[in-house]
Amino acid sequence: MIQIFEIIGIISMFTLFYIYLGYPVILYMLSLFKKKEDINEINITQSGISIIIPVHNEEEIIEKKIEDTINVSNDITEREIIIVDDASNDNTSKICKNYSEQYPFIKLKTFDCRGGKTRSINYGTAISTHEFILYTDANIFLKGSDLLKTLSLFTDEKVGCICGEKRPIQMVISGTGKGVGFYARWEWFVKSLESKIDSVVGADGGLFMIRKRLFTALPEDVIDDFTTSLNIRIKGYKIILSTYLLGMEPATTNYKEEFISKVRVISRAWKGFLYSYRVLYFWKYPVFTWEFISHKILRWLSPFFMLCLLLIVPVSFNNIYFMPFSLLYIIFLILSFLGYLSEKNKRRNRFLSVPFYFCLVNFAAINGLARFLMGKSNVIWQKSQSSRKF
Repeated sequence: MIQIFEIIGIISMFTLFYIYLGYPVILYMLSLFKKKEDINEINITQSGISIIIPVHNEEEIIEKKIEDTINVSNDITEREIIIVDDASNDNTSKICKNYSEQYPFIKLKTFDCRGGKTRSINYGTAISTHEFILYTDANIFLKGSDLLKTLSLFTDEKVGCICGEKRPIQMVISGTGKGVGFYARWEWFVKSLESKIDSVVGADGGLFMIRKRLFTALPEDVIDDFTTSLNIRIKGYKIILSTYLLGMEPATTNYKEEFISKVRVISRAWKGFLYSYRVLYFWKYPVFTWEFISHKILRWLSPFFMLCLLLIVPVSFNNIYFMPFSLLYIIFLILSFLGYLSEKNKRRNRFLSVPFYFCLVNFAAINGLARFLMGKSNVIWQKSQSSRKF
């Protein structure tokens, strides 16, 4: 029995090393053999852009968001901003209506009852009139973005989706915010390597751009960003990153809000994966299938590997090879627990925030999978209040 536990623990240990260290290293080594492609300018004034903003109860920030979007897109003469209000019960719709009456290129659609973000995306895309579409959340500010240079990447006919870089701000407020920042930078690094090798594994709904003709309307209970980008890759087009598309987002400062958000996203992402299961057709997309399994499926399952790794701890102290790894793992868990206590007691600690956030994300992954298996995927999105404060 001990040997079985040891084998399971060893497999789990190597799998975790692969997910968080081996996979990025392999990507980096492969990227060294990739040539940098030239970027050509595109006369976007002839094709135009539609910017879609789904909103719900955003009265605190929607005015700043609209002003920011207008300013960033000023260089594009053929533009439209489509705001889809998912039954707000505050002043969001009133504020948006004032702007739509003032600017002819701003359109507003207000639903009387909530239907979720995917419905808003489906509707906004259906009524859009331009060749390229930018999806951006209400709390993502585009100051610093260059939409013309971003659109120039579409001169490569193989590019179907462009993901922007989201940078958390207000990182000094909480340990959770610091953890979010570290995680975001690491994600950007990994995605940048994936972009060079084949394609990014899934877009972030807060900030990405597509060719409209590649869009497929989705069921309302399927996550929009992740599934839309996967469908584009299935159609044979690449998903790339652009440093020209930059979004500044307030970091979540409440660990409970961050946990709930991660659970909701992961549970819906599992459903999106089933909807776009053809990404596992390795004979068609060998590199992307490998990226998807490594970056998404194995990472979603990493909390189970973390639990299995505990199986070798009782026997590790009698084994000179296992003992160092077990000690490091125990120390990591202790630091994570101390990070939780410091966050709970509002005693912020930068050093403890990273292991704490890592465990928080993995605990959310377990809950997200459980909700998916029980059929409790939530269609309606709940915004994080702390991510709406500036």
